Amino acid sequence: MYIIQHKNHLGQIKDQAIKQAIQQQIEQLEHCYQENYQATRHGWFVVLEHPDEINQPIVNLSVSLQEKLTNGEVEYQQVSSYGYEALITLNATEAVLVYLPDELFNQVVIKLPNLLNPGEFHVVAPDEY
Repeated sequence: MYIIQHKNHLGQIKDQAIKQAIQQQIEQLEHCYQENYQATRHGWFVVLEHPDEINQPIVNLSVSLQEKLTNGEVEYQQVSSYGYEALITLNATEAVLVYLPDELFNQVVIKLPNLLNPGEFHVVAPDEY
């Protein structure tokens, strides 16, 4: 699991498409706020590197991505050409954008809450996207 809280952390990401996506997000934040990127002010990024990390607590937090999805506590989620991403808000001022690279996304099953029937879940396999 890679934690990106500074621009110089981008070098540790192996997946070039995700690295570029995060770089673009940082540049957009800097342009929008007219200041240098600060993780505590603008949010930070996590890139999962093993399929089982979807169920493990995100570094420095007590919850996993799957728990947040199960509880409906994800601001948005998206499948893109490079994998899956989900935005998790931590509090009124801080958020984490979590990336699951395509090669890992194809190995996991994600449980999403059924909004029409609370308490039920829809299991989504990668081939459904």
